[in-house]
Amino acid sequence: EVYEVQARAALVEKDYQKAEIFFIKARKPDAAVAMYKELKQWADALRVTKEHMAHRMQDVSDELLRNRDLSTAELLAQNGAYSRAIDAYLKFSKEDITDVEQLTTHWEQAVKLANDFVRERLEEVTVIVARKLLEVRKNEKAGALFESIGMYKEAIDVYVQAELWDQARRVASQKAPQFSDVVSHNKLSYFAQRGDWENCLDAAKLVSPEMVSKYAGLFAQSLLEQRQFVKAIQAFTTHGSNEIPLPANIVV
Repeated sequence: EVYEVQARAALVEKDYQKAEIFFIKARKPDAAVAMYKELKQWADALRVTKEHMAHRMQDVSDELLRNRDLSTAELLAQNGAYSRAIDAYLKFSKEDITDVEQLTTHWEQAVKLANDFVRERLEEVTVIVARKLLEVRKNEKAGALFESIGMYKEAIDVYVQAELWDQARRVASQKAPQFSDVVSHNKLSYFAQRGDWENCLDAAKLVSPEMVSKYAGLFAQSLLEQRQFVKAIQAFTTHGSNEIPLPANIVV
């Protein structure tokens, strides 16, 4: 009781370090933690909790998590509450941090902590961060994260959607050959839909003669619909066969 009285006296005098010492001597570390929480000195609150009542770390960490600022995540990580630090980093959004580069750095820190200290959460955290990166149009980084945990189909889908053909082809050829045709067909479809027939036909040549014939026919059909008959015949005879699919509204 004497130590507790001394602690209260030190608290009145705003000598918080001395108050902590007496609270610890009085075997009331919870009072010291409460004091620091009241003062918003979370680093000290976590320190005392970790040193004197480690069984309460989760409770104090959860309370700290209600704050949405960078210091919260950093403090939790510094005090070994890695899973809670991950949660803190994942809570950040564009409403909290308008600088997208800074925001993505914090999300990526969550993945790093999971990789270094909480391996059982690595896949979960990686997927969450990858999806968050897609929301801010960081497709290449998102694809790389999917790759890092062996989610090759998801990585390829992300690269294809972002028109990152080299990355999509690399993953398919080196890590997931079962998706090579998917990448090729998506690339051909992409060029065709945009009317980029030169690139489309060049890409088709790398796939198969059948694909060259197919897309040459689509190219020729597009030209016929524009009534560019000579160009249509030239395109189809150069790249396809001698049978030209005529649109229904064309009469010859």
